[in-house]
Amino acid sequence: MNKTIVEWDDHATTSQSPTFFTMADNIVVKFITFK
Repeated sequence: MNKTIVEWDDHATTSQSPTFFTMADNIVVKFITFK
């Protein structure tokens, strides 16, 4: 099983450097963790 971990470690605002961003019309995300 694959895992994706998105870990916050930035000093910009969320509009300038979002933690997670997609431009897809439809997206399915499985096994993702936000720290």
